[in-house]
Amino acid sequence: MPKKIYLIRHGETDYNLKRRMQGWLDIPLNETGHKQAKEAAKKLVGHELHALYSSDLVRAKETATYVSETLNIEIRHAPALRETDMGIFAGWAWEKERDEEKDKLWIEFEYARDNHILDWSAHQGESIGEMLKRVNGFLSNLPNIHPDQSVGIVTHCGTINRILEFYGLKESMEGFRMVGNGSIFVLTKDGNTYSLDTL
Repeated sequence: MPKKIYLIRHGETDYNLKRRMQGWLDIPLNETGHKQAKEAAKKLVGHELHALYSSDLVRAKETATYVSETLNIEIRHAPALRETDMGIFAGWAWEKERDEEKDKLWIEFEYARDNHILDWSAHQGESIGEMLKRVNGFLSNLPNIHPDQSVGIVTHCGTINRILEFYGLKESMEGFRMVGNGSIFVLTKDGNTYSLDTL
């Protein structure tokens, strides 16, 4: 098992600001997002990373570049770390833009997500099962590649939540603020499990 895993959410994009769903849409960081990414990189100074992985979507890659340059470490791009493919929800500002079809499907999507209905994909995007398969596949390889090393992962809100579920830490999120842009969660090895903290 890696000794530490640093989960870094990408900085803000204009879609984040307008509360539009992104999924696999390749939206770059905005001015605030670049500042958040720089600050996240600064927080990691003094924390040894043996490897730095990033989603291959541009908002994560731009964030990872600041970490890479600050810590002088190579980025390893991993499509497995992408956000969920949101299908017809991509680009939709669900809180402001009423759409009868999407409103109905969104209720179904949330129900499927909250109840772990793995094969629901009526939104023409990625099912929960498909996302879990790629994210869990990536995580399953880490113990062999990075035993007792520290690993940085630059990724997305949904992916961070799936990672925390994989390690049995979702309930530990209580007491922390939501996974904000530029936030960093630290998983520290404790026997055969991990404890959770933030930077």
